[in-house]
Amino acid sequence: MSALPAESHARRLGEILLARGKLDAPNLERALRLQEGDTREKLGVILSRLGLVSARDLADALSEQTGIPIAAATEFPELPLLEGQISDRFLRDAKALPVRETDDGIVVAMADPWDAFTVRAIEMVCGKRVLPRLAITTELEAGLERLYVFDRHAGCIREVLDLFGAFRCAFGKLEYSHACGNGCCPYRPYPHSRRPKRFEQ
Repeated sequence: MSALPAESHARRLGEILLARGKLDAPNLERALRLQEGDTREKLGVILSRLGLVSARDLADALSEQTGIPIAAATEFPELPLLEGQISDRFLRDAKALPVRETDDGIVVAMADPWDAFTVRAIEMVCGKRVLPRLAITTELEAGLERLYVFDRHAGCIREVLDLFGAFRCAFGKLEYSHACGNGCCPYRPYPHSRRPKRFEQ
């Protein structure tokens, strides 16, 4: 990773995009000005958010800048790796997708390979070194959706079952409603005042 100050690091990325013809000078300066207002946001994130650079072009430029290889979508596994060891929800939130295990460690495709917290968390859980790879964000999100599509429902469904028990759930004592905290689980308990009389004990 580069030890350059954040501004120099960002300008270097911008220079690569300029040299490749993927960005023009006025838009680079515009993005840099926006970054000055919030130095925690990386230049690549700003460029992507503004739609100034494609996910593919941004990944290529970052790879040239840092020397970190890109993990192509064709490298993504057919089935989830490390299943049962790492929370699906954690991987989706961190935008990190385990690609394969090698003698040197676990190759992980990441939207942000510089995310030390995610790298360390996976290493602690698996007891193996993480080998970060850059991922094209659109491909990474599609891969996570394909491999971990059901996880977003699991947490809220487990909470419902813990509260009301599998038996009550099976006998229809849950109302169909998009009301879970994640906006994804179709079940919630009837409020006491609205519970149908047939459900009363």
